Amino acid sequence: MTESCVQVVRELLYAAFNAGEISTLAFDLFYSSVFTNFSTGMTKAQKIEMVIEDAEKYGAIPILIQYVKKQNSYQYDRFAERLEVCYSVQKPDKAEELLPIHDRPSYFADHLPPYNDEDQSWYTAGFPTLIEIDAERSQVLSKEVDVVIMVATEVELKAVMCLLKPYPKRRTVLQTYRGQRLII
Repeated sequence: MTESCVQVVRELLYAAFNAGEISTLAFDLFYSSVFTNFSTGMTKAQKIEMVIEDAEKYGAIPILIQYVKKQNSYQYDRFAERLEVCYSVQKPDKAEELLPIHDRPSYFADHLPPYNDEDQSWYTAGFPTLIEIDAERSQVLSKEVDVVIMVATEVELKAVMCLLKPYPKRRTVLQTYRGQRLII
């Protein structure tokens, strides 16, 4: 995006909204990446810069412009000709229209790289040998165990398992279930 196009969007936001309304825009569209980083005493211009930076980073300028068009059509119309030179404004799918940008399925499909366990810094090729023990045996051993690791998701399990090694002088790691919880 050229600097002149960024300037047009900056001017549009400045004309269309007051500082409180910029906060509302950030809450509605960029909650986790922008709104949560706003701080007391930030100027309207600082908030606008954060919004534009995030929208530009994630290719969401057209969604931002559509939001302005919906919230303040008068100011949008004033800038429409200048905006058309820079952007083709496409309305988001009806189902995604009310979602913040980061919650839209198309956002993730278009902006996040694929996740592969093998690409993570914690990944190693093999898991330690596991021995599954029953609840009764785990009760007996619980008096001797110094560390218990509980995980909530499969990704967490894989991350832990890749780094886990048997206790010194042991060849295996024990695993048991308490209800539906896996305990290693």
